[in-house]
Amino acid sequence: DINGLRGLSVLVVVLSHFNLRLFSGGFVGVDVFFVISGYLMSKIIVSGFLKGNFQYFSFVLRRAQRIFPALYVLLILMLVGGVLLLAPTDLTRLATQTVQAVIFNSNNYFAGKQGYFSGGADDNWLMHTWSLSVEWQFYMLYPALIWLAFAINGLRSPDRRNLTLFYATLTTM
Repeated sequence: DINGLRGLSVLVVVLSHFNLRLFSGGFVGVDVFFVISGYLMSKIIVSGFLKGNFQYFSFVLRRAQRIFPALYVLLILMLVGGVLLLAPTDLTRLATQTVQAVIFNSNNYFAGKQGYFSGGADDNWLMHTWSLSVEWQFYMLYPALIWLAFAINGLRSPDRRNLTLFYATLTTM
């Protein structure tokens, strides 16, 4: 089952953070998760376009309802803990990282700071939100890319004869 594979990929990532040799390839879990998410999102979006009922804002809202609650609980708990436990300079860094996570820019922010495995990376409490930022950016842009592929190929209705051409265009973008 796809959800089982997603859960397994998340488990590999979590276990890799415990520095266990057996699970040292945490990025494989992230890659598998992204591939599965891409497959599921492609299925949802393409199906919606073919049926003529894809609604971008509804699509984004469903993703937001899944992601935002857990993210905001995490960020609030981190900030409360930071206020109670961190020195002012560290709290300022946490606040900056929180803003980057809220606007889903963590991937760009941390890429400009240092590598994921660099010394001192453990001091970036929200570095793990980089993958969530990539995922959200994907959700925002991918429907537009699929729409563009439909427009290029003249696919305005569920004419399945043109799907091969559509997928070929989509994979070369």
